[in-house]
Amino acid sequence: MSDKVKFDAENKEVQGTSSARGLRREGKIPAIIYGGPVKEKPISIRENEFEKERKKGGFSTRLVDIMLDGKVITTIARDVQFHPVSGRAMHIDFQEVNENSTIRMNVHVRIINEDKCPGLKVGGVANLVYRSIPMICPVGNIPEHIDIDISGLQIGDNKHISDIELPKGATPVDQSNFTVVSIGGNIAEEEEEAVTAEGEEEAGADENSAEGES
Repeated sequence: MSDKVKFDAENKEVQGTSSARGLRREGKIPAIIYGGPVKEKPISIRENEFEKERKKGGFSTRLVDIMLDGKVITTIARDVQFHPVSGRAMHIDFQEVNENSTIRMNVHVRIINEDKCPGLKVGGVANLVYRSIPMICPVGNIPEHIDIDISGLQIGDNKHISDIELPKGATPVDQSNFTVVSIGGNIAEEEEEAVTAEGEEEAGADENSAEGES
């Protein structure tokens, strides 16, 4: 897991759309902290500080220490809303957490060693069944991604979740031994074979029909 993020925050006393617009004009992002002793705590953080951390990558898997009223609140960002045109962050939901607890996260899946996959070298295709996997992870050790090593796989081979070395303490929500990635044949070749097979079936049907009429 990456290093913690640290933000200085201010209480957001006034609610509503106009208040949020005013904060954004000041270069701040409206946010909220939930999950702690207080049901919901509206705050704001500096937009430039958020963008600096976001550009480092893995923001959603990093713990965030929010300094508020002289106290530190440990959180994790659960949702960031972006403007559909400008791409600016419009609002952030932070969940207060305990570093000794666990949390459900969708962890990104990444394929590695494609250059060492015999199946791809002969024209196969890597079919990623899950781009992210719901996991239960320790809050203090949330993985940025899960690496799927496909070196040595041939066309027709699969990798199931049991074949993958998961980060320490992380377990999939789905306890079945599901397939994460498979190596299929060349798509164009498969389509051509399907068309050929269909044509042969139709030809066979025509022959049978002709024999029945004779």
